[in-house]
Amino acid sequence: MDVNEKNIGYSLYIASLIHRTREREALSVQEQRDLKEWLEADVHNAALFDEVNDRRQLVALLRELPTPDTETTVREIFGKLGLALPATTGASGTTGKVNRLPIWAQRVSVAAALVLLLGGSWWFFNTRKIDRPGGVAVQTPDKQDVAPGRYHAILTLSGGRQVILDSAKTGTLALQGNATVEQRKNGELAYNRGQGARQKEILYNTLSTGRGNLYKVVLPDGSAVWLNSGSSLHYPTAFEGHDREVDLSGEAYFEVAENKNKPFLVHAGKSTIEVLGTHFDIQNYNDEPALQTTLVQGSVRVSAGSGSRILAPGQQASILPDGGWEVADDVNMEEVLGWKEGMFVFDHTDLQTGMREIARWYDVEVTYEGSALAAKNRKMIGSAPRNENLSVLIRLLNLSGIHCRLEGRTIIVTI
Repeated sequence: MDVNEKNIGYSLYIASLIHRTREREALSVQEQRDLKEWLEADVHNAALFDEVNDRRQLVALLRELPTPDTETTVREIFGKLGLALPATTGASGTTGKVNRLPIWAQRVSVAAALVLLLGGSWWFFNTRKIDRPGGVAVQTPDKQDVAPGRYHAILTLSGGRQVILDSAKTGTLALQGNATVEQRKNGELAYNRGQGARQKEILYNTLSTGRGNLYKVVLPDGSAVWLNSGSSLHYPTAFEGHDREVDLSGEAYFEVAENKNKPFLVHAGKSTIEVLGTHFDIQNYNDEPALQTTLVQGSVRVSAGSGSRILAPGQQASILPDGGWEVADDVNMEEVLGWKEGMFVFDHTDLQTGMREIARWYDVEVTYEGSALAAKNRKMIGSAPRNENLSVLIRLLNLSGIHCRLEGRTIIVTI
């Protein structure tokens, strides 16, 4: 191994420490010493450390990079790391520019870019090595792009009238029985029950988010529900019976107000989730292979067919199409709830599953060129903000070795 490769190895070691620090992972005593020594060795090192912890600045740096998988990009990345790649040689033996650097240099450059330039905000690992020659053109925002999703929904009132909701409007929308329907700031709908007598006729509303939209509703009992893209919630405007029952399609996160005398029931597909007061996520998309309920806090009973399970915090119940059950422990909550916090978070997620989430948020289609089997074997791990244009996400995917391009409103992934 030459001196340059040793320097690269040391840089990647420091990069990994920076990444782990940023992700709040514990470092050993020796690793803490090594990072401290590196920070104190040069004032520029400390500046770089601060830089990679600023997400906005990092995304701006990413936009400035040339098209991925070119020698120019690799050399620019290494230049930002303070490293110089050896000159490449042509067929005649003279030094000259070529379009392809050694595979190890490309892998290192990608790792360096993602860890140091992006500070760990997006880091993919794939089962295949990054060995595809050439590159895939990435569409830039000024040529072709798709904006991220937004706060937007449609409220269908009991009489069938529909109201368009967005984050720009506030105020009272309608009176439903004894409840006043109010639109608040930042994409939130709320039901404020009056002090009148018990509501005789139960009225029902439906809140629906299309692809590329999300919204929050505070139900009459004070329970809060966040609806992800392509979802709908059907609910009464007053909970007058023995139970509080709602129907869900798509995905939603619930923070249920505690009421021991009135269990809260969520009907999703062929399952029913029963709670008293708790926080949990339900994913019930038609294009996903399983219906998943993930418990964050409290306790829930998930029932489907003749079976039922009581979940503990951190557990996830999956109900398969054939009626089978799977219960996973210690689920990565950042991955499950990333959408609610404005992030894409993948933890060894199947490529096709991850791309479906991206497609729902940007309201685009995804197609694949190449081996379907290879697509199933690829995994994604990392995080990125959901408020960036699609071109930024595609640039990140290409940097990671997931080759894709945007044509109209279709992402084409080349396997």
